[in-house]
Amino acid sequence: MQAWLDGVRDSRRRRELAADHRDRARAALILHDRVAAMREASSAVALDPGDDAAAEILGRLVLEPPAPDAPGVAAIVEASDGVEIRAQALVAARSYLAIPLFLPLLWWLGIHAAAVPLAVAALGSAAAAVSLLVSRGRWLRAWVWVSLAGNAVMMVLFSRMFGPLLAVPAMASTLGMTAMTVPGLRPWPLLPVLLVAAVLGPWAAEALGWLQPTTWIEHDALVVTSSVIDLPRGPTLAVLAIHTVTLTAIAAHYMRQLTQVNRDARLRLLSQAWLLEQLAAGDDGAA
Repeated sequence: MQAWLDGVRDSRRRRELAADHRDRARAALILHDRVAAMREASSAVALDPGDDAAAEILGRLVLEPPAPDAPGVAAIVEASDGVEIRAQALVAARSYLAIPLFLPLLWWLGIHAAAVPLAVAALGSAAAAVSLLVSRGRWLRAWVWVSLAGNAVMMVLFSRMFGPLLAVPAMASTLGMTAMTVPGLRPWPLLPVLLVAAVLGPWAAEALGWLQPTTWIEHDALVVTSSVIDLPRGPTLAVLAIHTVTLTAIAAHYMRQLTQVNRDARLRLLSQAWLLEQLAAGDDGAA
């Protein structure tokens, strides 16, 4: 009989201690201290597995994501963003390699001012090299804006070869679409401003007489000319077609890689959440 009474008193004491831990867990939740709440709720469940309120708090902490500004979360988010930026930089490095490979096509058209095509090829090669370094963990945060600035310069140079309204807008649209997927791009409103300036800036400079005109309307026809390269009819159409196909393939490859990475991450989270839900359901059944 005495042993039974001791057991009753022990069970009562364990429930009292569990209730104290549960109350402290609730107080920690109000203060958005998830670490303390997790510790207190775990202690409550360990002392009293039948405490449904403590189990509910513990399940919510496990299944619900923390707020971005919660203590300790910023470092985790920063590390996760770094992994994604490295993956995107590796895809970007492969894409940039297509730019210097475009140079022989320009020689096929005929080049008057070699400095512009050579500058484009040099910028593309440099962008590929920098992106490769970023994919290995160097210059993670500075890379996106350095890359965007280099791309803006390349688009301005392309506008001197094909005019600002022929091939450059498609380049700007593709760049804007892919750049907006980079985590932590701030301040993001500067991106469309930069890209619009890279497209329309040279056109405005031509209209003001600061640059030699490449694009104008003449007798209801859009005229495009260049002082950098020749634009023979057949080869020019072929080069523009190759440019379109290449740009489309790069955009598709880039987005496919990002979609696959995001899908894999989502599936991992879903599987972990499902396992935790099954575990919680099993504990409820056992109780």
